[in-house]
Amino acid sequence: MGNVVVYGSDFMAFSAAASAARFTDNVILISPSPIAKLGGIGTIGGQNFFDTRPWGQDKKQVQKGTFKQLLDLYGQFYNTDTMANYLSNYLTSSSLNVTIYHCYDITSVTTVSNPYRISAVTIKSISRNSAGNIVWGTSTQTITGDIFIDASVEGRLARTVNSAVTTGRYDWPSNTLDTVEQGTNYVARQQAATLMFKVTGVVDNTTSDMIFGEHDDTHVKYAYGGTSAYKNNSVIKSFNNAHAPSGYMIKPVNAAQNGPGSTEWWVNAFLIFDVDGRANFRDFNTSFYPSSTISGYKTTDAAWIAARNFLKNESSYLNALRQYDGFSQVDFVYDSDGYPVVGEVLYIRETVHMSMDSSLRGNNTENTNYQITANESLNAGSSATSSAADYGNYANRIGLLYYYADVHPYKYTDLRSNQGEYLWSADSWNDMRGNMFTSDTPTNPVYAPYECLLSGYVANLLIPGYAANISSLSWGEARVFPNLMVLGDAAGVAAAVCKNNDTQPLYITQTLMQDVQSKLVNTIHACLDKDQAWIVSL
Repeated sequence: MGNVVVYGSDFMAFSAAASAARFTDNVILISPSPIAKLGGIGTIGGQNFFDTRPWGQDKKQVQKGTFKQLLDLYGQFYNTDTMANYLSNYLTSSSLNVTIYHCYDITSVTTVSNPYRISAVTIKSISRNSAGNIVWGTSTQTITGDIFIDASVEGRLARTVNSAVTTGRYDWPSNTLDTVEQGTNYVARQQAATLMFKVTGVVDNTTSDMIFGEHDDTHVKYAYGGTSAYKNNSVIKSFNNAHAPSGYMIKPVNAAQNGPGSTEWWVNAFLIFDVDGRANFRDFNTSFYPSSTISGYKTTDAAWIAARNFLKNESSYLNALRQYDGFSQVDFVYDSDGYPVVGEVLYIRETVHMSMDSSLRGNNTENTNYQITANESLNAGSSATSSAADYGNYANRIGLLYYYADVHPYKYTDLRSNQGEYLWSADSWNDMRGNMFTSDTPTNPVYAPYECLLSGYVANLLIPGYAANISSLSWGEARVFPNLMVLGDAAGVAAAVCKNNDTQPLYITQTLMQDVQSKLVNTIHACLDKDQAWIVSL
């Protein structure tokens, strides 16, 4: 039998590979990470804080499956090395036996017709050089496959073999976009990125502006908040006034200990604007480099290098961070070269979105050309009733997605009102899109249909990564890793079922669709129905 080939380093790649290997042999994972560890943004990137949102008055969690497996083991906050080691060891265990190609990326894709599908990818080793760029090595492999899964942040496979993708918020109403984002190049701004960094000296100091806590089971400490200081503290405002026009801002804090008892914390509080998550230094002058991008946007490599240098050389950032309650004594953790310890990859929040029809791409299409529309996610029902906006997704549902409408800013001015006041959360969302949001938007989880994993054109490609068939506004909710692991679970099971039944995922039958749903519920323990959400204390 042929291979199921999963491409990606992050949690959704892990869940896709693990779920596929539960039901079929010959699962291969290609991890385009510069470090030989899995988990991507959530491990080597330093984002050790699962973004969750319990649903309803009884605080239910709607994401189960592989996400719940990790949550039960390590909790909402965790040591990044421990998590990365678990991910690799679990996939390569004798029960799953997944083959992992660490530190490889795709250099070419081979396709065949009748039906149009991917038959093989050629991969080459990668590493970060002394200048900070991720560059090609010399080791190459050609990997053949029956079914391919793009579970990546970049959407490299999806955007290479199907022209139906749009970049960033291109599908938003044209009157909400800058002139450069309108027209027919299908490219618009992407949400701001973050560079995670480590500090010591955090002091538990819960106030009205900053919440500190400790996980009941794992005893890992965490902190979040600072919105009032972000808006009103003169030092923080001075920093943002000075550096936001250059693309750097300090934002309210999410932070967690790097495991129980650690004196080191990973901190999410550093926004970087104008980063093209599709653009890599190693791809210059190749077909993988974006043919069109927003003027002034940087590659992921250039952005990482510049942001790391900024933290090292600009003392005003650390001074601004110390204004937050509990952070007055912090200092960076430094490496042997005197740089602050930062994530090995950027926390990219948005890249491309697969649409249903390349000929229908355009501004104002967020409710017409994607399998999860803005209306479906914002107005999902509390149950499977025909009047609910997401009811059309119910028959082929493969999971539930739920979080806030967490649309991070696209420009620093998205965080400033016309009166010059700093904005955050729903205030910023409303400034970008009008009066559409409250702080708890959306109210209910949205059914994710199987079709959101499809390109609509490439017969053997499934897409549980950033390039999923989801509108940009809905992506603000879908993009957090618990949701993406739901999509990864479904893609892995669907790949195995289709491979075992000699069927292309694009042409799955209703009988096989029901088999996928049954395996998700009974073996992966996924949650497909809103009344099956589980009560949890996080």
